[in-house]
Amino acid sequence: MSEEVEAALTAPSGMIDLTHSDVVRFAVMFFGFPCLWLLGSCMVSGVLMPQTLGLLDPAGKVVAISVINSIAAVVGLVSNVLFGGLSDRTRSRFGRRKPWVVGGSLLAAASFVLMGMASDVMGVGLLFCSYIVGLNMMLAPEAAPLADRIPERLRGTMSALSAGGGALGSGLGAALGACFIDSVAQGFAIAGAITLFAALFTVAVWPADESTADVPPDGSGLVSLVRSFAPPRDAPDFWRAFGGRMALFLGYTMITGYQLYLLQDYVGLGLAESAAVIGLMGATSVVSSTVAGLVGGPVSDRLGRRRAPVVVSVLLVCAGLACAWLMRSVVGMVALALIGGFGYGMFGSVDGALNVDVLPRGGEVGKDLGIINISTSTGQAIAPLLTSTIVAVTGGYGAAFPVAIAACMGGCAFIMSIKGVS
Repeated sequence: MSEEVEAALTAPSGMIDLTHSDVVRFAVMFFGFPCLWLLGSCMVSGVLMPQTLGLLDPAGKVVAISVINSIAAVVGLVSNVLFGGLSDRTRSRFGRRKPWVVGGSLLAAASFVLMGMASDVMGVGLLFCSYIVGLNMMLAPEAAPLADRIPERLRGTMSALSAGGGALGSGLGAALGACFIDSVAQGFAIAGAITLFAALFTVAVWPADESTADVPPDGSGLVSLVRSFAPPRDAPDFWRAFGGRMALFLGYTMITGYQLYLLQDYVGLGLAESAAVIGLMGATSVVSSTVAGLVGGPVSDRLGRRRAPVVVSVLLVCAGLACAWLMRSVVGMVALALIGGFGYGMFGSVDGALNVDVLPRGGEVGKDLGIINISTSTGQAIAPLLTSTIVAVTGGYGAAFPVAIAACMGGCAFIMSIKGVS
């Protein structure tokens, strides 16, 4: 094993030197990967899967999508930590992370293609969970370089690029998915091809990692492996960031995860009109989220502040949710995409850097980031169950909005309580 590799694997966070070329390539990677994978994912989760479930089970579509999304979120919760930890321990001539990105893309892409052929709700659910496993094989290792290769002075900027790319992909994904609302099988196949390309693009631009093939393994045996997944102790700020992220995703997903059904059953539009509005919302969200995402991180780096921009972003998300709730119209839904999308983009651009800043020193980056990402999965798991319960009890979506706003404000309180980050 070379001394350089051993040093890189144990280097303190923020102490890695990068060439100008490395910085540019990481910038392209952090923007391009979330843009591409979310393009494919939002085609499916935002339009194609809800439409498929509506065709397979019109009366039970709300319950079906809530159960599928909740189970998938639990699967994501486990798999993100698992693959993040395994990537920390991976030894290969391609480094620790890249093999997982490629392998995960193959599983995720195949799952999307097969979803287009599913003939019942259970088949759709099982294949979507399979996609989530493949997705997390990509996500957990790809996120690790923000902590173990990007200097602290650039983290906000890289996080902003990731948020901007994600916002662009999310908005375009919903709009592109709407184009296939009458030909879902073809849409699923295209989403799968995009997912595979996302991984190939990423490993192509990713600056070369040192080979870890000759690095001695971290411990040995099953007991050592299990212990390596233990959550961090004595890290209160880590768990405050966890709580803030979980609450924000809970509140936001309660509403945005149901946009097709909201347009049909809350606003009162037909299928064709709903598809057109989803396209408009996607385009609006692309602009607002991308601008916010690209601006928020660099501003945070320049100010040397993380908490304040995150709090502002949460307040904007709440304002967008309030517009959709109180207006109950196409204008209100577009306002959600504009104002809420801007806040969501800003949150993503700074929250990624905040999460890295609260990581325990000397921890296992992939595993600890995987645990942080459990907050996302947990929020997304609870959200559909909460929304579907509210719909079942009250007979409509109206009561879901104030609950979602309250959840987001709870996240704001968690972020404000962080002590070790400005």
